[in-house]
Amino acid sequence: KWTAEFSDPVIYNIHGQERKGSITNRAFLEGIKKELYRVKAPIPESDNIFFWCEYLSYVFADVILFTNENQKDYMLNRFPVQEVKPLVLQKCIVSHHPVLPEMFYYIQESNYPINTSFVNLAYFGAFYQTRKLNELIDALGMLEQEETDKIKIHVFTENADLFKKEIRGTELESVFQINPY
Repeated sequence: KWTAEFSDPVIYNIHGQERKGSITNRAFLEGIKKELYRVKAPIPESDNIFFWCEYLSYVFADVILFTNENQKDYMLNRFPVQEVKPLVLQKCIVSHHPVLPEMFYYIQESNYPINTSFVNLAYFGAFYQTRKLNELIDALGMLEQEETDKIKIHVFTENADLFKKEIRGTELESVFQINPY
């Protein structure tokens, strides 16, 4: 059983631009096309390895696993071969990233200060032009000041200085505690 997991598109980079990489082995491409013909799938004319990685997974994997609904919609709606979309929808599952069993969260004691008089949330990850905390910031902006005064969001990211600059001087600056990884 082949399960292909996607948390991001293969064919597009984080800026939504198509990744490029040529397959130069024509015999390999012809073999792929014969298999696609055999299973009655569309046979695109492309030598882009990133396209083929995603497309062959869509056609031949038994299960397509997306880590969130938005990513599934984004990937399927932008994919160049829309005829494959119904096939993917028949065999796809949306399942968030797995988490470790609770015992693993206590292996190493942390000395990171947490003020328990706040509701504390954390984000661990990178920010890109297309991946920010916009939805969270918008949601916080809808709260009353007395509500946001009870929240601390601890962000751990590789580009902490950039995020600090983005929120500096905003009403939500005191909500965020920005940290490096």
